[in-house]
Amino acid sequence: MPPTGKPLSPGDVIKARFPYSNPPKFKYLLAVCVTSQLFMVISSNPYKFAPADSQIEAFQGELECLEHDSWVDGKALYEIPVGAIRSAVESGDVWRPESSLIERIKRRVGESRHLPGSQIKMVLANL
Repeated sequence: MPPTGKPLSPGDVIKARFPYSNPPKFKYLLAVCVTSQLFMVISSNPYKFAPADSQIEAFQGELECLEHDSWVDGKALYEIPVGAIRSAVESGDVWRPESSLIERIKRRVGESRHLPGSQIKMVLANL
């Protein structure tokens, strides 16, 4: 179910509650598939338990909401509850990254050994 208000598009970044961190906290999330609510998480630092080649640098100048260079976790897609997506969109917490970041994500995901083939295809087709 898509959020209300301005439609969210693949590649958009929202700030929403990320239920998979312990404890759950607000994170920047990059939309990969809006209808399936699948997102990539953006963190301040590379995820230390992930393979280094799955972490994609996001430079501050490529995404307006970032306060410093950050990292896109390219090893997993996460299903985000529609209520969290809707809340972010209605609050205006939506940004569009520069094409350089999207292209870097696509390149790294295309080379990925960490995502299932179907998710690699989804990222490449949607972003």
